[in-house]
Amino acid sequence: MMGSGGSTERVEPGALFLVDALATMRTLVTLLGQDQEAVVLLGVVHTLMEHQEIDGCAIHLDRSVFDGRGAVHPDLHAAEGMPSLLVELAGRLSEDVIRTEISRHEPDLSRRTDALAGSLMILPIRARSVVVGTVSAWGREPLCFEVWHQNLLKLACDLLGLRFLPRLDHDRPRLAEGAGGRQGPFPRSGQAGLQPSVDLQDDLGSRAELVDPVDFGFRVDRAIRGAKRRESLLCLFYIHIDRERIIRQLPSDWMSERVVEILIDRLRRFFAPELGLARLTDEDFAVLADVAAADRASTLGESLLKSIEALKISLAGQRLEIGLSVGVAVSASGWLSSEVALEEARAACAVARRQGGGVIAP
Repeated sequence: MMGSGGSTERVEPGALFLVDALATMRTLVTLLGQDQEAVVLLGVVHTLMEHQEIDGCAIHLDRSVFDGRGAVHPDLHAAEGMPSLLVELAGRLSEDVIRTEISRHEPDLSRRTDALAGSLMILPIRARSVVVGTVSAWGREPLCFEVWHQNLLKLACDLLGLRFLPRLDHDRPRLAEGAGGRQGPFPRSGQAGLQPSVDLQDDLGSRAELVDPVDFGFRVDRAIRGAKRRESLLCLFYIHIDRERIIRQLPSDWMSERVVEILIDRLRRFFAPELGLARLTDEDFAVLADVAAADRASTLGESLLKSIEALKISLAGQRLEIGLSVGVAVSASGWLSSEVALEEARAACAVARRQGGGVIAP
């Protein structure tokens, strides 16, 4: 993925500098707490601002680390180029990051708002494994930190990312009928006339490189014929994502789409399938994989659930509950066509859904 206005080669040194700066601050954390003029921190801010992708930067340190207070108090120590609203938001998010001692990657989420724009990247500062503050970087373009994120994750860095985009019409507060201008609640995709837009669904499929159902069926048929000649086993996973559960936890339909996109990306990374991941419906996906033995299919399904749980997707410190049901079918049952394989896996997935999620395998 490309960040706006930069190539991977130019961005990587910036990511490396940021990691080096955070490591330096770990050893200087006591001095930083006593540095009333924040000379060291301002130096970090100025250096980060030299990168084209970064239009603003702020550094918050937890004052309670230095004065012995019990409550987390993210003090602003240095800032440049960031609008006041973003500085305030970075402070609130920093409090969550410090309090929860984030030790994982928070997948990049998008927030629809008319008040903010661009992309915000927040990294925790640690001292002896304790989170003592954060570095926040802001760019005017929504996708400007894509490459930064990838580089930082390769270096095993913690990361929280937010994109700010203009609200869609179906994300705006509704005027309650006869309310005389009073704004009603935010719409949900489950409400009549407020389904996620078709354009968003199509965009989701193209970005995730999903295979359409017809093409997937052709590919499965070819794989079945090849497996018979080689006398090998195939395993078909039918995966259902509980979108309604996700929608109930988020303030906008677009946000729920972004969470689904994150899950799809994890599915693709988990299987790395030659045949590709197919989107059968808005909630149902399928993938075909080779297995050495029939019992390996169940193990793969359980590993998939653990992989999804390890994502720990959260928004402003609040972890989202992800509902996943997986049905597994194995070609040892005697598949004659892709339709038969999909029906077996779909039936197993239906059983998993009735049980509240999990894996059902032969």
